[in-house]
Amino acid sequence: MFERVLMVWDVHDGPLTGITLYKGAPHYFTCEFDEAIDDYPDLFELYPVSDDFLKLAQINMETFQKWKKEFHNEHTTLKTHPNYGDKNTEYNRIRRLLDDAFRKLKPLENTFLPEFKALPDQDHRSRWDNLSAVWTPRRVEI
Repeated sequence: MFERVLMVWDVHDGPLTGITLYKGAPHYFTCEFDEAIDDYPDLFELYPVSDDFLKLAQINMETFQKWKKEFHNEHTTLKTHPNYGDKNTEYNRIRRLLDDAFRKLKPLENTFLPEFKALPDQDHRSRWDNLSAVWTPRRVEI
């Protein structure tokens, strides 16, 4: 069953990191670069996140989305990016809290093969801002 991808943070030919719903609960997802294949593999890890983590992530994403809209409307420059040069102290404070929380997250036992699809009403959004996904578990070999 497809579930909502709440936010995408990093992309490379597709989403690499962000927050998604999995079995109705928020999870951080990530796909790490694999030096052996010199590419990103198709498999992702999912990490359950708390409501507090999700709230912090939403605040940071709202700040970024506001900047992105101003940037694409040519009302600002890349130098005003919230994470550029520590100019937005609140954004960076929350980012540090999220980074600390990342280190404490525990992944689910399996890795996952996602299938992403765009949700309707893509008119005004970037292709990564309105997604859903099915996360198919792949058994971890021991």
